[in-house]
Amino acid sequence: MERVYNSVQQIIDTCNEMIEFGLDSECVDVYSLAVTLKERCSELKKMFEENPSDTRNINIKKRIVEDTAIRLEFFLRVRMGLYEERNKMREFAEKLYEDTKQKTIELSKRKEITPVVLNEWGVRTGWALKYLSRSRHILFDTTNEDEIQIRSISIALKRLEEENNEG
Repeated sequence: MERVYNSVQQIIDTCNEMIEFGLDSECVDVYSLAVTLKERCSELKKMFEENPSDTRNINIKKRIVEDTAIRLEFFLRVRMGLYEERNKMREFAEKLYEDTKQKTIELSKRKEITPVVLNEWGVRTGWALKYLSRSRHILFDTTNEDEIQIRSISIALKRLEEENNEG
């Protein structure tokens, strides 16, 4: 229950900041989406306060709020130049996953690759997919463990590229 409260509160806090920017906007589409997000945040907060143990419906409402917030974030980025850093992180997550997936596919076609190596790349691709999935949420931050894993994948990708260039 504590975890649900924290995530509901974090989402609402993040959305409130975006709502402020949106309500100050002179663009009708941004303003309209900010009003919609504000209403959905109010519904989520009310739902949580009235029945905090209804995690299924709260999670559904959280997803609706997040989807609206991500759309508003897009409009704020395009119209007002806000949230560029977060967008770059999402684009990086997408590229990391695509590169890792592509290398895994390439390796799976090679006859000399051992099952152990192929399994390692499968695990890396699985992690990159989870990272990409996390990047699609409004609350997305990179942890120290993420940075270690990203560095590990980057080094492995670079090593494979060098081997391909030599051979």
